[in-house]
Amino acid sequence: MALSDAEVDKQIRHMMNFIEQEATEKAEEIDAKAEEEFSIEKGRLVQQEKMKIMTVYEKREKQIDLQKKIQRSNLLNQARLKVLKQRDDAIQTLLEDARSRLSSVRQNRQQYQELVKNLIIQVGAYVFTVYCSKLFRMSGDFRQQSICCSFLVRLLSIIIFLLV
Repeated sequence: MALSDAEVDKQIRHMMNFIEQEATEKAEEIDAKAEEEFSIEKGRLVQQEKMKIMTVYEKREKQIDLQKKIQRSNLLNQARLKVLKQRDDAIQTLLEDARSRLSSVRQNRQQYQELVKNLIIQVGAYVFTVYCSKLFRMSGDFRQQSICCSFLVRLLSIIIFLLV
């Protein structure tokens, strides 16, 4: 059975339409797959860049915190230095005042003797207090402590007697 030219043309057009339909569907599948891969890659790149930006931001934040801590420390140190300078100035002023007063006291023999006596009494009382407190802490023997304390009292009274 031989087909007529019209039937052959009809079958050829039918095959061409079928091939064209398959090619269109395949092209649409390729486009859809390409679009999906593009979206996935775009999302990955966007996420990657977000992470880079977050890392840079965190580094900057840490640098700013470090700079603030350094600045705070510098301000604190400057304040401490200022306090120490004021303290040193006050001590220097007191020393100068003491020197001037001491030189005026040297002119008056009676005042000078009184000053020396008072200073010796103060030093003796301080030594007595420090020595006795150390002795009380170190020793549990109250008899020995009593003997040492009475010796220091006698020594201090002799020094006072000699100065008077």
